[in-house]
Amino acid sequence: MGKLHQEQMNDFPRAETYYLKALAGNPDDLNVCMAYIHLLIIIKEYDKAQKLISYASGLKGVDLSKTYSFQALIHESKRDYEQALVLFKKARFEAYNEDGMTHINNEIKRVKMKRKYAEKANAKKEEKKA
Repeated sequence: MGKLHQEQMNDFPRAETYYLKALAGNPDDLNVCMAYIHLLIIIKEYDKAQKLISYASGLKGVDLSKTYSFQALIHESKRDYEQALVLFKKARFEAYNEDGMTHINNEIKRVKMKRKYAEKANAKKEEKKA
């Protein structure tokens, strides 16, 4: 239900309620943890997301490439592109299938482009100051 409200209805508060109920019943459900982490990043609840990432990283069967990728998304959202790239590269080492590797490589390309645009924007600001 949480995923439905998040992805189809864009009702983030209700989605969060469903994720919390699901985790209360089964705190080790990796699918719910990962979906809830994604929601927390979307709604910019980075501290909550980081705590859940730390918890999920210790669960059996966790896909560490996803936990590193989520951490990278948090840094990217904060415009800390260098740390985002470091974390995406760690995620790449934890990817164990071609789809995961391709996805992470595309994420790295996107962050590098954003970094480049940010550098150009900062350079323009500096020119205007001078």
